[in-house]
Amino acid sequence: MTQSFQLIQQRFVSAVRSGEPVNGDEDTVRRMGIYQSLLFNNVLSFIDSGFPVLKSIIRDPRWHELVRDFFQHWECKSPYFVAISEAFVNFLHHLDLQKEQLPIFALSLAHYEWLELAISIRDEDVTYCDSIDDSKNVRLSPLTSLVSYPFPVHQISSSYQPSEPSAPHHYVVYRDRNNQVNFSKLAPPTAYILGYLSEQHEAVGIDALKAYALSAMPDVDVITVEAGLDVAIADMLQKDILLPAESG
Repeated sequence: MTQSFQLIQQRFVSAVRSGEPVNGDEDTVRRMGIYQSLLFNNVLSFIDSGFPVLKSIIRDPRWHELVRDFFQHWECKSPYFVAISEAFVNFLHHLDLQKEQLPIFALSLAHYEWLELAISIRDEDVTYCDSIDDSKNVRLSPLTSLVSYPFPVHQISSSYQPSEPSAPHHYVVYRDRNNQVNFSKLAPPTAYILGYLSEQHEAVGIDALKAYALSAMPDVDVITVEAGLDVAIADMLQKDILLPAESG
């Protein structure tokens, strides 16, 4: 009986995802049509809202076809509805973008748009400090993610669409104490320093950070490196990308 019920469930799910008309009496056809339309439109609505820039570039009917392909063939393993966005990014990752006639930057842009949602719902216990002027030790906020893309994803729009990859573009996407999700484009040295901080399990002293930066940039003037780092750290503390902390 259990196997029979599971088989019925599998057939039902397959019929819903296919979107194709089913055989049966008038009532069965009508009910299945409602299920098919309701579930697909829910997924379509969620994908639309999660990837507004990508949608504005691909547009209908190709966008509708893409989401339909995702709905029919890609397995979303999490029961949470917000996991659909991550599953859609994974779906794009496995596509041949050129063969599917999708923009070369589609995966990078989709990941960037998904990351904003992921940061907005990330569940971490963060304690903020109002006094940051005398910070001697810092740590990277757990409400941040460091990413690099071969495209300037923050500039991509329906009116600007790069046709070739370029040098890595570094970003930090973060949520501040007001629960606002923002991003900062990072210069390579700053991205390097934040990457180092992301690998640490304890707070790092600012003096130790400066020493690390100097060792990584031996050809740059010491005063220039230290001054630049002071400005960058102050800015990131103000934005809640970095948090003042006790030393480990």
